[in-house]
Amino acid sequence: MPFELFKLNKTKPFIYIAAMPRSGSTLLSGMLTNKPHTIILSEPGFQRGLCHNLEQYKELNVDIEPLKRLRGKPKKMVATFKKSIIPQLLQSYRQLGIKECFIDNWQIYEKAAFKKIKYIVLARDPRDVMLSTLEYSDHVEWHKRMWADKPNEYIAERHNRIWNEQKKILLTKDCLKIKYEDLCLGKVPFTKIKQLCDLDFDYPINISKSIETFQWRMWEVNRHCGKITKNSVNRWKNEKNQQRLKRAHALAELMPDYCDYWCY
Repeated sequence: MPFELFKLNKTKPFIYIAAMPRSGSTLLSGMLTNKPHTIILSEPGFQRGLCHNLEQYKELNVDIEPLKRLRGKPKKMVATFKKSIIPQLLQSYRQLGIKECFIDNWQIYEKAAFKKIKYIVLARDPRDVMLSTLEYSDHVEWHKRMWADKPNEYIAERHNRIWNEQKKILLTKDCLKIKYEDLCLGKVPFTKIKQLCDLDFDYPINISKSIETFQWRMWEVNRHCGKITKNSVNRWKNEKNQQRLKRAHALAELMPDYCDYWCY
């Protein structure tokens, strides 16, 4: 590893984006991933003893065989991630982070490896979360089996569990809370993100540029025509499918504490 990058990384915080599924974490991580500055890995699952989204490591020419052998051992996986994977990534990037949508055991990143972590907690209107979930399920069969085919009560229970962990982060950690709606409408002061995470970008974060990188999800790129606009928020207000709209409202009703906190 180049000494300059190693020395710089020692002073940079590890970034942890804590979100629910379909709440904008892919968008935000794409916005913050800018070579050679920062890379945000997508839902690696180490904290749960998993090894997900392997294709991203192939694209980065990273050898993750040491991690594969440790499946089911979260603490060892996180420690090995720091010891074996991060040095490889630091050949190309100055700062690292992850985004997770199932954030059980999020504390292990501090306990096992990283002493300096900055958290970003994302939220989205549950009605739009449900509509986005159903739409995504139209294109991805495993997602349909995991979410759309399940009753509203099951989906709400999973999301409320994630919310309980998000609350712990909000109450105990140095973090920034962001609403998806504000992110899409350009209402998030990116100076706050840069200050919190100690980013060193020389240019503004660009939403349009971020979504254009979703080549593996072209249906979504086509839907948004290469940019996120106000049409991406409050989708439930214009939803014509009454059955889907009913499910959207049901999810919000089953998440009262979340809706109260975020003013949905």
